[in-house]
Amino acid sequence: MSTREATRFLQQENQRLQQENKALDAQIDKLQHYMEVFAEIYWTSQWVPTAEDPMEMLSQKLYDVIQVIDTEDGSIAQFDPESNELVFRIVYGRLQQQLTGHRISSKEGVAGWVINNGGPVIVNNPRQDWRFSPAVDTEFAFLTQSILCVPMLLEGDIYGIIELINKRDGDFQEYDATLLSLLGHIGAMALKATGASPGVIEASDDDILQLLA
Repeated sequence: MSTREATRFLQQENQRLQQENKALDAQIDKLQHYMEVFAEIYWTSQWVPTAEDPMEMLSQKLYDVIQVIDTEDGSIAQFDPESNELVFRIVYGRLQQQLTGHRISSKEGVAGWVINNGGPVIVNNPRQDWRFSPAVDTEFAFLTQSILCVPMLLEGDIYGIIELINKRDGDFQEYDATLLSLLGHIGAMALKATGASPGVIEASDDDILQLLA
């Protein structure tokens, strides 16, 4: 190998290592942010029952989770046991105006499965999953490409679901479901504090933690 070739090789290796270091730094920053949000949500659970506006607190934490997981859309839908419907209470993303207050059946789609089974669901290929319903996509000209949905559970009662749609970078992972499930617990506490009526499922909070293990 000539001196010129050796110099070129070393320059290329240096560039490659610099790019790898930048990628590692970005991953470390993302992980640090992730853990900070996880800690913030955990400590929020201590204040929800006495908060002046539990739903505003919940809305802010949903926004934080959307940012750290990096999804296009996110929503919280409250379960209405009288009509067996889910009512969208908090919505972030492209369908915020259209979807807020909108009702869907609690017996259909991925959200319906979560309500009736009490477990978190990751669907990275929705049109290949039998639980997916295209009703919202069809009505609002939307394209769902990936879904993370968790129940809002508290002592065996279910208050609704939290759903994240279309992760920007890659697929939803189990650690995303763990973080969102923690927010789901807080969501149940917030809705209970506002006097919401829950539904009852057989799965307990311990069952959900086992599903995530």
